Amino acid sequence: MKFGNWIFPISLSGEQDARLITEALDEIKLSEEKGFHSVWLNEHHFDGTSVFADPVAFAAAIAMCTSTIHIGFAVLEIALHNPVRLAAQCALIDNLSKGRLIVGIGRGSVANHYEYEGFNISMDMGALALEEAEELLIKCWTQKDVTHDGKYWKTKFPNIRPVTYSDPHPPIIRSAISDNSIRNIASACRPFLTAGGHPEQIRRKLNLYRDQATKSGHTESEIESAMDGIWFTSDVVVADSTVEAERIAREHLAIEQKFISDARIKLNSSDWVNSKEGQAHLIHEKLEDGFIYGSIDKVADHINKLQIAGVKNCMFKVNTGAMDYGVIERTIRLLGNKIMPEFS
Repeated sequence: MKFGNWIFPISLSGEQDARLITEALDEIKLSEEKGFHSVWLNEHHFDGTSVFADPVAFAAAIAMCTSTIHIGFAVLEIALHNPVRLAAQCALIDNLSKGRLIVGIGRGSVANHYEYEGFNISMDMGALALEEAEELLIKCWTQKDVTHDGKYWKTKFPNIRPVTYSDPHPPIIRSAISDNSIRNIASACRPFLTAGGHPEQIRRKLNLYRDQATKSGHTESEIESAMDGIWFTSDVVVADSTVEAERIAREHLAIEQKFISDARIKLNSSDWVNSKEGQAHLIHEKLEDGFIYGSIDKVADHINKLQIAGVKNCMFKVNTGAMDYGVIERTIRLLGNKIMPEFS
């Protein structure tokens, strides 16, 4: 199994931003020290849900203070990025990191309309422009004398510099949450990022993927290779006892869920908030939905069940709801020293 750390520091007020950005870098450096395969950066704007907000700029900083850990986006809100500029930025980070960049892209938030309004971008563009954005990114990295005449971007230029360190380009991975999204990406036999959950839910997703990829004509070896690259996310707290871990997890999940829903209520339009869609996105997640917490033995047992269900890659979020850095550090150390070696 490979283990990643999903860097997701929420900031409850602007006064905390500078400290939390520094702590996020400390968290990343410790993750590298403890043997994590990768760190993954989210993207959210205006509300403090992601204190660093700009994962592309933050990735460059990470590249310069680490040497072995992979740096992934989970994920870029692709409609907020010009693909040509993004291609140049990623090429630079790919060089700074000596090929450690993983470009995760997706439509982004389906609930935070205010993020798109702030950048003067249509909410619908998040989903509709995804295919074209990826096509243009790959053109930028692999072609000279590029011409692109698409629905969302029209451009012409000689070639992107710097050229990418990775050959032919940094790996691209997409997010897929719904069954329909999983079927679409399985048809192309590509790996993806998705939410975790209970082992039986994960097994169902993997079976759905395998069935669709098989129906689309891909070979068993192609399917297995793609499935080796699927990442499942989960919040994780490891403590000296399960009682302590549950207390921390329950308290901070509640803080995070309230913070997110309060921002959506305050910053989205009242029409959306009061709509059926809006109300569905204001429902709080519960600890029982798949949060992994407990003593070393309990968390190891949970990960073992995920592995039996078919999980090859776990992306852990060890900072939920503005946890104290000491709690974050303990979870990383216990994972790296006591738990992850059992699955290497």
